[in-house]
Amino acid sequence: MRRTKAIVSKLLPVGSGARAARVTLLALMLSASCAPPERDSGAAVAAAEARPDWFKLQRTTHTAVDNGGDASEAIARLESLLNEAAPAHVPRAVAEASQKDTYFRLASLHMDARSFDEALKHADSGLALNRHPDAFTVNLMIVRALALRATGHSDVADAQLKVARNVAAALKTEVR
Repeated sequence: MRRTKAIVSKLLPVGSGARAARVTLLALMLSASCAPPERDSGAAVAAAEARPDWFKLQRTTHTAVDNGGDASEAIARLESLLNEAAPAHVPRAVAEASQKDTYFRLASLHMDARSFDEALKHADSGLALNRHPDAFTVNLMIVRALALRATGHSDVADAQLKVARNVAAALKTEVR
């Protein structure tokens, strides 16, 4: 995972990918109190409302994964996060950002394990959520490009990296 993070930080013109991702998530979390709640119906809302510690669960799981340990356990913990619905008061953009970060971490762990097809699957799943391009989107594009390159698709990987750089540049411009 360190190798992937090092590559991400070299390719992101806005600084460290992991740090930028955390700063973005923090900003989204802080904006949650300003945004009107987005309500969904059904069992997902009931399950989410029964889990008021959603932010804490996200943070502690990601911290535990960052601290290393058994990769299989880390993958299982991250995959379990994807089954946790965000509470109704959490804006959709915040929940999406958290899911994209989780998919990025899963893809990175699979890259480290040389499970390139699994890494590609998780990167694609995270990118499928892409209603709000952000630093997490860039991270997913980069890890997707690395998986593509590792599976022999260098031309597609190079195109993906170019798109990632353009998105990162656009995000940097938005911040200014």
